[in-house]
Amino acid sequence: MHPIYLVVGPPAVGKRTTSRALAARFPKSLHIPVDDIRNMVVSGIELPGASSPARVISFYSLVLFNISLY
Repeated sequence: MHPIYLVVGPPAVGKRTTSRALAARFPKSLHIPVDDIRNMVVSGIELPGASSPARVISFYSLVLFNISLY
């Protein structure tokens, strides 16, 4: 299994720039913006700040698991 890097942080700190730079360092890589992931969710999304931390972690764990299947 290949590594999956999850870049997190507050708004406007350079997560997208850092993620793209990180992805560019590998011969085969993919950068998936979190907005794209949120748009794929049909129901049951758990957003930071709106849900308990445990539910958000559970939701994003499921997202990472599903992404890793590809």
